Amino acid sequence: MVRLVRYVVLSVATLIGAMNMALAAGPLSVVPNKTPNSSYALKALDYTKITGLEVSQSGRLWASVLAGGENAKGFTLLFYSDNEGKSWSAPRLALDGRIAGYSVRNGVLWLAPNGHLHLFYTVFDGYYDGRGSMWFMVCENPDAEAPQWGEPQYIGAGVCSSQPVVSNNGDWVMPVARWGRSVMSYSGYSYIMSAWQHPEVESPYARSYRKLDKSRGYGAYYSSDEGASWRGISGKIKTPEAVKARYNNPSIFKHADGSLNLVARTSGTAWAYIARSNNHGRSWSKSAQKFIHNPDHNFVVRNLEGGPILMVKNNRFDLYRFWQPHGLYAYLSDDYGKTWYGGLRVDTRSTAYDPVVALGKDGKIYIAYNVEPYGKNEIQLITTSYGEIDAATADLENNPKMRRQILAGGQISKRVAAEHKATYGAKKKWGSKPLRVATYNIKGTDKRWKSGSRQPAVYEILDKYKFDIFGSQEPHIGQIEEMIEQIGGEYSVVGEAVGDNANPRLSHYNPIFYRTSRFEVLDTSTIWFAEKRSGKGYGAYQPRSMTWAKFRDKENNKEFFVFNSHYDHIGAEARVAASYVVLEAVRRVAKGMPAILTGDMNLAEGTEGYNVLLDSPILNDALLAVSEPINAQYRSCVGYRPVTKATADGMHIDHIFFTPHAVRVQHWQLVTETHNGNPGSDHQPIFIDCKIAN
Repeated sequence: MVRLVRYVVLSVATLIGAMNMALAAGPLSVVPNKTPNSSYALKALDYTKITGLEVSQSGRLWASVLAGGENAKGFTLLFYSDNEGKSWSAPRLALDGRIAGYSVRNGVLWLAPNGHLHLFYTVFDGYYDGRGSMWFMVCENPDAEAPQWGEPQYIGAGVCSSQPVVSNNGDWVMPVARWGRSVMSYSGYSYIMSAWQHPEVESPYARSYRKLDKSRGYGAYYSSDEGASWRGISGKIKTPEAVKARYNNPSIFKHADGSLNLVARTSGTAWAYIARSNNHGRSWSKSAQKFIHNPDHNFVVRNLEGGPILMVKNNRFDLYRFWQPHGLYAYLSDDYGKTWYGGLRVDTRSTAYDPVVALGKDGKIYIAYNVEPYGKNEIQLITTSYGEIDAATADLENNPKMRRQILAGGQISKRVAAEHKATYGAKKKWGSKPLRVATYNIKGTDKRWKSGSRQPAVYEILDKYKFDIFGSQEPHIGQIEEMIEQIGGEYSVVGEAVGDNANPRLSHYNPIFYRTSRFEVLDTSTIWFAEKRSGKGYGAYQPRSMTWAKFRDKENNKEFFVFNSHYDHIGAEARVAASYVVLEAVRRVAKGMPAILTGDMNLAEGTEGYNVLLDSPILNDALLAVSEPINAQYRSCVGYRPVTKATADGMHIDHIFFTPHAVRVQHWQLVTETHNGNPGSDHQPIFIDCKIAN
């Protein structure tokens, strides 16, 4: 009986698929409702999700909203606000295909250079039919009392994702996705389901649109005649299968050299990917490259006026929590995604996601997003600016009281124009010459050091990589003196003996080495990880401390702090306590100025003490702040062994952290060199290249 029922289900599904294919040979379409009634009003809806946002030339805010549900019954509505969201209009356009069994979703709003407002959207048979029919409509008078929308115009097969860009040759280039077969609508189910999970339930489209399989993935359509006709390419970019199999939802930003950059969200991986076009979207690089850590959620990348790009994404930039969103953040980049700064916390809730962005006058940046679409069902929008994001520290969070939901109250956060004008011009000045900072545990005097087998590796590394400043752990004063002499007297040190040994020459140090030709020490001191000086705190096996120094860079005329720490190797509680001491010290001593933390922390990534630092609003891990760290797969503590495949488990107990609002990390590298197979220490050094803000 079970086999018979399963056979009937499959047969019916196959028949439905054949019927649908016959009916859906051409693009699917819906008739626009240009005079929707009150049943489409925001207050009458039980489900809403914002999918598009734009600002007209007069400053009118337009929003496209998905209603009905993220399912086969979804439909798209348009609203506008003339008072920055204090109140919203009645629905001005409805695209509702439910009577025909179609859903209309992924509405994207875009203001063309001529001031006309465009709405891009996709029509599906059911939830997803394996194809999607992309359309757009144009409103030539979006600021009028009664805006008028033209008739729909077909683009091609695919799914809308974000706004087009105008290439340097004048073409419109529209990012497009063709989702994988695994998310097609399945008989009897209105939610997403992979075929392998329920082999007895087959999609009506399981055997349909096979010709599109080679083009599944992401790409772009382009138009040379302002939308009258479109051509394009999709699915030709090589990415991990997990990226192309589901919802890639790409967006495009322009590089200073005129090239276009197409970035796509992940699906089941920890990375978003990027491809480039040097011919206005006609073709794209064959292989996409890793772009940024990102959870499996939508994110937005947009060009801002004047050069920088804006990114709004889930999760702090440095957090490797790709399996679920963890807050919503806004970042900026002056080098087109190589490095990021800012980090304004738009919303700290894990249920805030799917942001959309609009750019207004006076530098205003509008960010709208959804919160618990299957729970509280809120749409929220904040107004911010370049200057506010640029000045963001971990302590600067968008005031929750300034966020109000659009759904029921028609309210939106408001900032006065004077504030925007003041903050927009508050761009930081960054040092022109990068700073190279390292952490290097140089084990104290032992048989290897006395025999001379370790020194050559240390001196060769210092000569080759020319660290400007490096924090070291465990060397004795005799080693420090010998190192300074051997490397030509370029360095001086700050720091004091660790422990209660009556003879400082028998104690180890946490010194900070610095180039005297470039840096001047303005202040320095020691902080102990215990209640008293030279004490053993919180169950530590040995006394532990942190050296700090305030420097002035003579070349860039920048002032900044360096903290060099050494955590206990036995006491787990002591390491956690040390992290809290470090955070308080950076807050109290640096007082918001640029700061870099180096150290042998005896903490691997993911441990409690490490997470205390990483989850704080003060410090980021430099390893996670660059897209391509060098030699990150190797351990930082190798135990006097050469770096080999045997040490490639990526466990680091040596780290460099930094204050993200005032330090930009451009490079991270673990050094692997030895001398004749002999390492200079049981640890390998790690260094970063960075810039310091005023």
